[in-house]
Amino acid sequence: MITHFRVTLLLLLAASSVAVADERRVSFFDRSKIGRDPFEPLNGKELAEKKVAVVAPVGAEEEDFSKSIRITGVSRDRLGIAVINGRAFAEGESFVLRGKHREIRVTVRKVSASGAELDCGGVLFVAKIWANEA
Repeated sequence: MITHFRVTLLLLLAASSVAVADERRVSFFDRSKIGRDPFEPLNGKELAEKKVAVVAPVGAEEEDFSKSIRITGVSRDRLGIAVINGRAFAEGESFVLRGKHREIRVTVRKVSASGAELDCGGVLFVAKIWANEA
């Protein structure tokens, strides 16, 4: 009985695969809208880092990180998270700080209760929580 079931199942699978193979496969897409080779392997981390860009506040100088990076909040739980220029970043995440004349790669090294330690293009910078004194 079990052998008969196996043979029947095998015949059904073979018949369905032959029927599918006979169908003509067609794909429709606009080639001009594809910006990369679709068969090139993706690096998810690199793509995420390219997408994330933080704009420096108006009037801030790129070399003066204390004026271009504003931390408005932190969270210390299982993972440290800092809100930098309005966007949340976890420890170990990177982003691009866009200034008027150049871009700087910034990596969040460590988040503490008072701020965050950042690697700004090879320069370590400790940013304190920013308080708006308006």
